Amino acid sequence: MNNKNHAKDYLSEFSNNKPEWLKALVKDAIETNGSIAESRKNEIFENLLNDTPLQVQTYNLSSAQQYSQKLLFESLTHVSGVNALCENQTMKFSPDLTVLYGLNGSGKSGYFRILNEVCGGNQKKEILLNIYALEADRKAISVEVKYLQGKTHKTLNWDNSNRHCQILMVLKCLIHLI
Repeated sequence: MNNKNHAKDYLSEFSNNKPEWLKALVKDAIETNGSIAESRKNEIFENLLNDTPLQVQTYNLSSAQQYSQKLLFESLTHVSGVNALCENQTMKFSPDLTVLYGLNGSGKSGYFRILNEVCGGNQKKEILLNIYALEADRKAISVEVKYLQGKTHKTLNWDNSNRHCQILMVLKCLIHLI
């Protein structure tokens, strides 16, 4: 049975038994949707030429298909640190459809970026720190996501140190920015 649903699944599998530079190149291409930073390209090239140490994270994109239980977002709480979002502000999700709307600059894109990164969206979205706070007063990014897996309520605390939570990659989010 072939459980690959996306070209990224095939690319990920292809790179599994390849040299570190190729694994890194494929992983980074998947993570950034092809927009690999010049410094990272140089690091990968240096590994190819001189076999220098290279950090490579490999993701099993297909493993998200293993989860048979229904997953639903319940809420997302911005605890601190993200752009101009209010601290401890909670957005609750409907089990059917959630529409997020508001004026320009009210935080819609900030929430979208958080959801994109927590779920490992197709293209990496930069999470901006609070630009209005003085540098000494800026707080670390902290987000709490509550979700329902099957009949169990779960909580994920996220700090932007990783791009996604494997279990949440199966969530299909449809967010309309109006």
